[in-house]
Amino acid sequence: MKPDTNTLCYQGIQRIYRNSVVNFIRSTLTNKFVDKTLENLKSPFTAEEWGRISQDAYTPIISGEINTHITDNFDILSVNHFFNIFDKFYDILFPNEVKVKNKDSNRNRTTILNWLKEIKNIRDPLSHPAEEAFEINDAFPILDSARRVLLRIGDVKSADELQNMIQIDLFHQTDLVNKIPIQIDDQLPPKETIVIDFIGREKQLQELWTWFSDPSSRRWALSGDGGKGKTAIAYFFATQVRDSPPPLYVTVLWLSAKRIKFTEGTIIETPYADFSNLDSALNSLLSQYGWNDETKQPTQTKAKKLLELFDAFPALVVVDDIDSLETTEEDAIEFFSLELPRTHSKVLFTSRRLLFGMGKTTTNITGFADFEGKQFINSRCQLLSIDCSQFSDDIIRKILMVTDASPLYIEDLLRLSASVKSIDTAIDEWENRGGQEARRYALGRECEMLSTHGRAILLASCFGEHPFSYTELQSITNLSDSSVTSGIQELQNLFLVPKPRFIDGQPRYEVNKNTRMLIRELYAGSEEYQRYRKAYGVIFKGMPADLRSEIAAIIRQAMLLIRSPRFEFLEAEHLLKSGIARYPSPDLHGVLGVVYKLWQPRRLTDAREQFKRSVQLKTKKEETFIHWLQMELDEDNWLNAIKVSESALLQFENDLYFLVSAAEANDRYAKSMRANLEHEKAKEHYEKSIEFGLRAINKPRYQLDSTDRKNLCNAYRCLVISFEALNDVKNINRYLNEWNQFCPENSDLQTETTRLCRKYHLLIE
Repeated sequence: MKPDTNTLCYQGIQRIYRNSVVNFIRSTLTNKFVDKTLENLKSPFTAEEWGRISQDAYTPIISGEINTHITDNFDILSVNHFFNIFDKFYDILFPNEVKVKNKDSNRNRTTILNWLKEIKNIRDPLSHPAEEAFEINDAFPILDSARRVLLRIGDVKSADELQNMIQIDLFHQTDLVNKIPIQIDDQLPPKETIVIDFIGREKQLQELWTWFSDPSSRRWALSGDGGKGKTAIAYFFATQVRDSPPPLYVTVLWLSAKRIKFTEGTIIETPYADFSNLDSALNSLLSQYGWNDETKQPTQTKAKKLLELFDAFPALVVVDDIDSLETTEEDAIEFFSLELPRTHSKVLFTSRRLLFGMGKTTTNITGFADFEGKQFINSRCQLLSIDCSQFSDDIIRKILMVTDASPLYIEDLLRLSASVKSIDTAIDEWENRGGQEARRYALGRECEMLSTHGRAILLASCFGEHPFSYTELQSITNLSDSSVTSGIQELQNLFLVPKPRFIDGQPRYEVNKNTRMLIRELYAGSEEYQRYRKAYGVIFKGMPADLRSEIAAIIRQAMLLIRSPRFEFLEAEHLLKSGIARYPSPDLHGVLGVVYKLWQPRRLTDAREQFKRSVQLKTKKEETFIHWLQMELDEDNWLNAIKVSESALLQFENDLYFLVSAAEANDRYAKSMRANLEHEKAKEHYEKSIEFGLRAINKPRYQLDSTDRKNLCNAYRCLVISFEALNDVKNINRYLNEWNQFCPENSDLQTETTRLCRKYHLLIE
């Protein structure tokens, strides 16, 4: 009998993860601090917090509730305390680590702290399994985060135990494979365009993992009516494969089949390519792999090359809406369903109809089960700021019934409820219309509630197939700065436009695909829509076809080479240098700098030269500055870090990460100048640190993620430390209080507050 998720999490976190991490902390800090170990162990916590930690550990022992022997002060630590300790002593715990920047985190330090926080936030199961059962959606990330932490501290054996637990006990996989310590590459669409706050579907995900673990089965399909969540399930599963892949798998690829491509008279590059026939599908996948030159070959030659790539670089390929292809394009379906499964790669289809010959390899996707539907409704109420108290069990059952428990329809009905008198009225309106007609009505009512500016931005965001920059939206609508800003904010508050993505250093906004299609359907005949469509055509008409796609292919291929198990740096270097000889591209120089940065041993001088050349050629890639800046910070080269961050801010004005990096680099450089008794220069850089810190904390704050909050906390820390160096007690007190109001749980705040309050007798409100 398989253990339940509560038992798995208890065993994995308490008996494997916690014991390993405690031993790691004990060994490292004891060796470092010797007779001052206890004093340093307490330092990440206030005296009151340490008292509670001790009380929480000893109380159940004294009462006889548990029979545990505590040998030293390390034994009283729980998983809730690891974040503070790793945050405080990171450099001591990982003294020889080569820190590598990836696209999801500015620093490896942040990465491991995020894993620790993931475990802490989901639930601390240290004392006993909680009464509320863990869902698989919670069990997987908490166990997987613990596994990744164990790999980082070098406990491979314990990490393997958790890997076995995840694959065999959690996902019931019989084909156990070795651990994979890193996230693999992917070409997935942005999460916000597919799903926000994925809920439920444990049974379907388990079925997909069972398929994926079977080496003899290489194709699967999700089938069901439109709006039931096929694409969301496929996407969430693809992210799980990306984040915890089996060996050999190198990438996750995504294609969305379309019957007719909506281009508004021009070709738009999209972050993930749509296709309408075999040839365009081959072109898309070859480009995603980075072999763009092959797209000029005949179809059969391209197919042969792609099959070779599927073998050389095994992938999970998700083909969304495969049934949207015209019946005359059966060769594309045959390629994916017959040819691709003969390679080492696997393919997952989504389709509204059952695909021929796949009856036994298809999961039928229906609406939510009752308990999942309730969870989904609660989650969307929170997102939309709707009062959940009005949703009794009877109301929830009615919602699930009239919407056929479809995630798409439920969300639209809830939006409608905010535009009419009550949820009962919304249910009646939906029931009277039903299905797609009810969706049109709901969106129409919602648009009626928008301001003129909000509706203009919404319509302008629905042209083409790409996200728009602030400037582009302003150009299309001819609105003022304040009107564009208020329009975007209004749509974000209604979750019609998600948090922007940064592309080429600019925030870009886009509407969910389903909403975009419905907007076009509703408003295509209106004068307002046609006016904005014409403006869009004028702005983007004749956009020259440059070498961007060829350069992107070279970059893609180079990154695959250095991420392969063989770490083919020499081949990647040759490929990029050959590309630079043909195309003087700042992006190629930037990626070559990344290759030299990751080289073992690191080629820092060469990397610095390539990054500098990329900037000289006026790169628009934020990633180039981030990689260069991180390299200088890793080397404690504070003066170079100042120059890079200031250069980045010329390109990406008021970017939070670069502002905080500039503040931190100036602060650290000022300290080194003061140590060298260069007091005037130290004063100059402390003042510059304050300047950048103030710019950071004064930026508008909405939809902050955990990284943004961490960056702002670092900005506050730079401010109080710099004002301390300048003996400005008034501002120390001011920004300590502001910091406390912004993020009272921050461990740095607690440390600095304790220290500075004792030193200056400050009063924190």
